[in-house]
Amino acid sequence: MPDVAVPWFRARTSQGVSNRIYIACIAPDATHAAPDNVLSWYTLSHQDVDGIGAMQRLCRAYGVRIIKSPAPRETAIPGFFSLYRQRRHRPPEPALVPQWRTPSVSRTPSVSRPQSVSRERPAGEHTDPAVPPISSSLISAAETLALTVHARERGVSLATLVFWALHRMVMTDLADGEGGRWLYPVNLRGALNLGDDERNHVGGFYMPLPHDASPEQIQGWLRRRLRDADHWWLWHQARYACWLGQPVINRIYRNILTRPGHLGSFSSLGEWTLDFHDSTLPPGTRIAPCGPGSPNHPVANGVIVCNGELIMSLRLDPVLGRSDAERDACMARWREGLLSLLTSSAGAQQDRQPIASRAG
Repeated sequence: MPDVAVPWFRARTSQGVSNRIYIACIAPDATHAAPDNVLSWYTLSHQDVDGIGAMQRLCRAYGVRIIKSPAPRETAIPGFFSLYRQRRHRPPEPALVPQWRTPSVSRTPSVSRPQSVSRERPAGEHTDPAVPPISSSLISAAETLALTVHARERGVSLATLVFWALHRMVMTDLADGEGGRWLYPVNLRGALNLGDDERNHVGGFYMPLPHDASPEQIQGWLRRRLRDADHWWLWHQARYACWLGQPVINRIYRNILTRPGHLGSFSSLGEWTLDFHDSTLPPGTRIAPCGPGSPNHPVANGVIVCNGELIMSLRLDPVLGRSDAERDACMARWREGLLSLLTSSAGAQQDRQPIASRAG
């Protein structure tokens, strides 16, 4: 079966939109607050791989052993017409168009970004000599575990908490209005077999979120869409569009770029356990992937739990007019908003303790 995403990524290239997936290999001794000690950048084209495939290729190139990776959950491909009939009876979704803020001041000078340490490069992969415009943040294993427990107590996933914190940051710092729509990619491995597990085994759906959506609301909406197999509808559309030929797809994508845009794509790659012994990367290296984004999906990101640590990355498309320093600040507020859940949870538990217990 062909990779139906390829013609669409070719169309992006025809319009000058980058398909690059960046993966930062961060030094083991990097601080959790500002992990800027990048040993090397690994760069791939989304035309060739999806996020999980990019992680698999990086591990193969550097000799890293994968002990645990996201397990396939899909079992069968639902039919196009059954999905079509199901969608015909749905009420229209709210038209949430983001109103991007103009930066309040002229572009501030970019903060100096550390240059990558020269290391052996995997053959055949292009690595930019300049540091990509991406900010990353590390959450310690202890904090990641605490967030996981907090998510379980609220009946949501850790990924949903991270998604909520990202949306909250975007609607607080970058956009006004009632909310916006996110592309939510879904791994189709298990039901979809392209012959090469690194290819684009991905579907997804657009998720409209009001500006004040709660984690519980987001989780409920996600469950409903996954249950209804909405993530296959986008794949079917891409599949049938491939019959039109590349020139027509190029025109369709050019038209898409002129329409009101979305907030971005939430790129969560799940939980990984990696063994760096006998690899060309030092033990304890942190892996931080980030998706490419586009002018009408300008908030690109990457979320992964690797060896027990939550790692988040952020990239803002130039259409938003934000400097490196502003992007770093957005990354910091995304992190702070997420970790604030632990502070509020601890305070609530303290308030629930009997007075005699607090008096000790």
